[in-house]
Amino acid sequence: MRQNGWKRLLAAIVMLALCGLAGQPGAALAAEAGPNMALFPSAGEVEGLIDALRLLAAVDDGISFSKADMTVGERLNVYFYIDGSFVPSRAAVYPVFYAGELCGILQGGTRRNADYFADNFELVEPLRQLLREDEGFSLTTAFALVFDRRNAYLYDGASWRRLWTYGSNIAPRDELDVTAAIDTSGIRFNTLEYVYSLGELRSMALPERRQEVDIAALLARLIPGGGGVYRSALAAALAERWADAAAIAAIP
Repeated sequence: MRQNGWKRLLAAIVMLALCGLAGQPGAALAAEAGPNMALFPSAGEVEGLIDALRLLAAVDDGISFSKADMTVGERLNVYFYIDGSFVPSRAAVYPVFYAGELCGILQGGTRRNADYFADNFELVEPLRQLLREDEGFSLTTAFALVFDRRNAYLYDGASWRRLWTYGSNIAPRDELDVTAAIDTSGIRFNTLEYVYSLGELRSMALPERRQEVDIAALLARLIPGGGGVYRSALAAALAERWADAAAIAAIP
């Protein structure tokens, strides 16, 4: 899959504007056997994921938007190391696959009763590289993501894999000494093994009814003074989202 790093970055910035997001010895809690439906996206989140994936497909030549070929995994367990504790992230983070290959890590949340997601481009390639090159890591490996003051780690209950190092310290996080005895008993794990297609997730429950939205006015606030092809792609995605939701909500 051909990488379009700068295009993905711009797509992420656009979607983050929508989101309003910037982003102990002991055994950790093992992943449950089988898919945990509580960790899959809600109906509203599915719609937000569809928006983000349409935009991602519009700017990445290696991806074609398809509700059948695109699948979503369980919500990832993400933690920040603060004051000596592992604090769960409030953002929802989902792995997305295209034709069976990891193509994105979408991060988002709810704002003004709508769910928005952005591609976390920093996470995609390190995880893809682990899947390609690390014999100890696969789709069935149970893991969590941990972010400290300087580093991003993948923790599997036995080892810490550093994914990248930030250029500066991130407050208020602490620095994690992965060589020391650490209480990880509060960390939960899951895998990339279980996925559902966007179509399957959408059929599990009807999306929430959305209010009528003035797409042009919304884009004018988000991308004042232009935006070119990216503004056009986002406009199409948003317009189709609300049209789809209205059509589905009207089904007797």
